[in-house]
Amino acid sequence: MRRFCTVLVLLSMAYFIIGGLFAYLNKLELPIYLNGMAIVGFVMTIVCIYSLSKPAITQSDLEQLEATSLESITKTISELKSLKTNKNSTQEEILDLEKKRKEMELLVKKASMALFFREQLNYHERRILSEIKGSETLNHSLSEIKEIKGKLKALDEEIACDPEVEFLRSILLEASRRTPTLDELTEGMPFIFRIMARSTQLILGNKI
Repeated sequence: MRRFCTVLVLLSMAYFIIGGLFAYLNKLELPIYLNGMAIVGFVMTIVCIYSLSKPAITQSDLEQLEATSLESITKTISELKSLKTNKNSTQEEILDLEKKRKEMELLVKKASMALFFREQLNYHERRILSEIKGSETLNHSLSEIKEIKGKLKALDEEIACDPEVEFLRSILLEASRRTPTLDELTEGMPFIFRIMARSTQLILGNKI
């Protein structure tokens, strides 16, 4: 009888553990699992009652059987909680990986676009340099611009250090506000246009 009880307890433990796992993984319907637990519990109750009437089973045997059953149930509950925790952790890891994947895809797109722009920039720079090298006029103009910039920078530094710089700035500002003369307006025009402008000024009697 003791051996039978031991086998029954082991089978009950196996049912609690395996059935619980299948129920958690939706491989076994929960009502069926609970009904099975009720049947197993009922059978164990009958066996325990029957065992109580047999002098071959002592009080220590009953306590051991009860402790074993309680340990089995506790272990099953613990494993179910552990599986649930692992499942939640797995879902969080999946969400994190999906987020990182999208971020990496966006980063790759940006890097590809930046590479394309760099290639375009290098192409146009090479083209401009090729045009400049093939033109003596452009080369000369660039050299002049570089030289003028150097001289202008030096003059700006000297002017900035001069104690009369504020006075000079006021003069330049006043000159920029002055109404230009007719000669200044027609400077660079053909001679005939300058004569016509002067004649018009004399006729109208306005001095610009």
